[in-house]
Amino acid sequence: MSNKILITLGLVLVTVIALETLKTKPNDLKTEIIENNSEPESHIQNKLTDQNSVQDVVIEPKVDELPLKETGKATEPLLTQNQELQRQALIKELNDLKTCHLNNSCPVDNSDSRASELLRGQKIKEKLEAYKQLTIENGYVDAETNELIRLFIDYPDGHVQEEVINMMRASALNTENALALIESLEKSYDAKIMNQAMDELLRYPNLSAQTDQLFTQSLQTGSFYVAQEIAQKILPYLNANNIALYESIAKTLPQNSKRANALWSNINEYKKKTSGG
Repeated sequence: MSNKILITLGLVLVTVIALETLKTKPNDLKTEIIENNSEPESHIQNKLTDQNSVQDVVIEPKVDELPLKETGKATEPLLTQNQELQRQALIKELNDLKTCHLNNSCPVDNSDSRASELLRGQKIKEKLEAYKQLTIENGYVDAETNELIRLFIDYPDGHVQEEVINMMRASALNTENALALIESLEKSYDAKIMNQAMDELLRYPNLSAQTDQLFTQSLQTGSFYVAQEIAQKILPYLNANNIALYESIAKTLPQNSKRANALWSNINEYKKKTSGG
């Protein structure tokens, strides 16, 4: 009797264990599947969210990262509509002053034989200065600005030329403008303009052949004060490639003249610096 009871209890125990096993098996199976998956559901969802974020960035790129052709003057501060109208008006006024002699519309001052021309130059200078303040000093330089520089760089009025060089100095490098300046200086008699121009042309070491030709020619055949100005300011332009040229020019100048003495002084100073003296 006792044996039957033990057998019965054993069967009941086995049944209970079997039932418990069946209850826990699905969870174990689910756990195993998750553990074997290298990217859990939450991680996959995060990756999808990240991909959507990347797509948003591509769809809405930053303006400063767009190519120049897509943003127009992306690197230049845009003028307001009112400022642009002022700019266009100044360009028209400057062009009218440049060509006023063709239709007898130039400003008139009968107080002196040269007064009208001086008045015309004064008005051009004022308009150029206003243009520079409106555009260049605000970081706005376009093709029309450079055209204005080249249009007035050789105007026969020192005050106008002075303002044009100021415009160049406030602008980025432009080889066409620099070459136009060099050409205008070939026939200049204004030592003050030469002084100012030499400071500006130092920004263009790539044009050393053109500046050497201008300076050596002016030292020999230029006006007295222009040649003297060049001789006094030539030191920053001297280098290993042209020092022999300037020595040969110095030997042709009138002995003990101011320009000869100034040129030799700068040549000797250059040699002293380059020799470590």
